[in-house]
Amino acid sequence: MTDLIILPPLLLGLLSYGFTLWKGSFKIKEKVGSGLAILSSGLSLVFSLLSIGVRGRKDSLLPPWISVGDIEIRLVYYLDAWSLTLAIVSSFLTLLIAIFSKYYFGVNSHSAVYYGMIQMFLFGMLLLVLSDNLVFTFFGWEIVGICSWFLIGIYHYKGGEEGKKASLAGQKAILVTGLADVGFLLALTLLGAESSNISSIETLPAVAAIGLIVASFGKSAQFPLHIWISSTDRVDIDAMQGPTTVSALIHAATMVNAGVYLTARVISIGVGEEISQFILWVGIISAIYAGMSALGTGDLKRVLAYSTISQLGFMFIALGTLGSFAALWHLVNHAFFKALLFLIAGYLIHSVGSRRLDDLRGSVRSWWLKASLLIGAGALAGFPLLSGFFSKDLILELLVEDANWLAYGFTIFAVFLTGAYSFRILRILLGEGEQGHEDVVPKFTLISLAGVVLLSSGSYFLLIQFPWEHTPAILSLNLYMLVSVVVSLLGMIVGYYHDRLSAPSFFRVLIQEGFFVDETLVGLSVGIVTSVSKLMSFIHSRTSFWNFVQFTTATVTIAIAYYIAQYGGYF
Repeated sequence: MTDLIILPPLLLGLLSYGFTLWKGSFKIKEKVGSGLAILSSGLSLVFSLLSIGVRGRKDSLLPPWISVGDIEIRLVYYLDAWSLTLAIVSSFLTLLIAIFSKYYFGVNSHSAVYYGMIQMFLFGMLLLVLSDNLVFTFFGWEIVGICSWFLIGIYHYKGGEEGKKASLAGQKAILVTGLADVGFLLALTLLGAESSNISSIETLPAVAAIGLIVASFGKSAQFPLHIWISSTDRVDIDAMQGPTTVSALIHAATMVNAGVYLTARVISIGVGEEISQFILWVGIISAIYAGMSALGTGDLKRVLAYSTISQLGFMFIALGTLGSFAALWHLVNHAFFKALLFLIAGYLIHSVGSRRLDDLRGSVRSWWLKASLLIGAGALAGFPLLSGFFSKDLILELLVEDANWLAYGFTIFAVFLTGAYSFRILRILLGEGEQGHEDVVPKFTLISLAGVVLLSSGSYFLLIQFPWEHTPAILSLNLYMLVSVVVSLLGMIVGYYHDRLSAPSFFRVLIQEGFFVDETLVGLSVGIVTSVSKLMSFIHSRTSFWNFVQFTTATVTIAIAYYIAQYGGYF
């Protein structure tokens, strides 16, 4: 049964990609590609739902993937709350994104490639979350990374400045996340392929744990490894260069959730206090940094990208307090309302022809789009009774239980920032403007997502199916919940009535430029590479001298060793 979850996107994705070799019309390729993407994600969703209630290790019927000498590694699945929930969420949202893509991506020369990559993306994510062995988790991890490279840079075919930016953005994504993936490889080296089963690891070496967590920070775009997913308006080389449907796929359904998943697996095995504090404070820094940056950007997609970094920061805060359920609950809620917001953004950008907030002012006119936007922005801001409110409140409750008041104070500030940037874009999109357009997008797509967010069905599903350390009793009113509500509402009011950033000029420039983190990291990287290159060039230009030094050193060493041996009576 579990094989049937991962095989449809793999097989149909390869079939869809094979259509690129066919010389037929682009229209037929688009129809076949979109149909296969909808079918494969739908089948994965059905088989994932049929697996509810199944627990533990399940052997795959597929032949061994790795067989070297006496070492034979087979694919074994591990089904629990985390893996099944992420499989369902990933399949469901990929299905909706594939449907929406028929409107957004349209018919062009890269339609078959686009839909093939979407399916391979889903396959990588399903392999990542369902496999028991970290080797196969790493395979899925890299498949997701490679697919993101292609999808972010898919507009390269347009050529010109837009095509160049898309190509560079894809390269930036694979380089930054690939650098962090060295930590994953280090962990696999320390553990060994045969002893990397998640279900049977009893202890995890500190170095291996840190390696996996650093890899998670790269995939989940945590500070300072966030620059691949969102940069400043001036740099303008990031994942937002890809289609908005790809942004929805990365931010809601698949890639960024992988880091949260892996970190949850690490803390379930057991980590020291220092490592959990490391996770906590990276989450806090990321949540605050991204929240402030979201207030300074004038690009709609970039606001949503920074909000993803910030909300993932909240999940890592929960994991830093060993609150796996709170992190998973917020992940599911975030997946639904962020998919909703990105699809709304895609519709508006497609209709108006611009991502700039100034150009999109007043672009939301119809009642159904207003309702969807209100639900999505409200859930993101943590408006009472919407899904984001409950999971965010649980994360704050964990900090109160730990009596970590410093972390609580910073997290409350991040809650304020979330309310501010959420209602800032709400005010701009609902405000007065000259934009007008017809509602030609299939409405059922957005309305279905809006219904999921409104009812928070994913949250209730988790509470019913996977009753972990917390129960619905967390919804009881208390002082700390009131503080959270007041701070969140205050942020919403400030963001709604001050949609333009008001701050001292120096601080405003810092926020708008993302505190120059992108330029600093790129400068350091270029400096290190240049220095190493110059050193190697120096050595190469003096090859004869270098060989003389090596020969002299070896001769002297041998002579000393011979003298010692002779003196000791060995000869």
